Amino acid sequence: MNSDTVVPLSTPAGPAAQDERPISVEEFCSRYGIGRSTYRRMQRQKTGPRELRIGLRVMITVRAVREWEDRTVESGGASTQESSDE
Repeated sequence: MNSDTVVPLSTPAGPAAQDERPISVEEFCSRYGIGRSTYRRMQRQKTGPRELRIGLRVMITVRAVREWEDRTVESGGASTQESSDE
């Protein structure tokens, strides 16, 4: 690629850039094998990943995914059940 070549912002420059781009909620759910209702429950319980809102789009950054993974591992798994007073 020479210095005159313009790479559109929507097109990653290579595999590393593809790995660092924010992902959609749908991509996150697919990647981790959870449904949208489970994702929404996690968000309500404040156990889901931080979201990046761009206009009406909701995205999740690579950093937010990694932080969520770290919290999930530390707590022994994602809590997706509503807590009860038993």
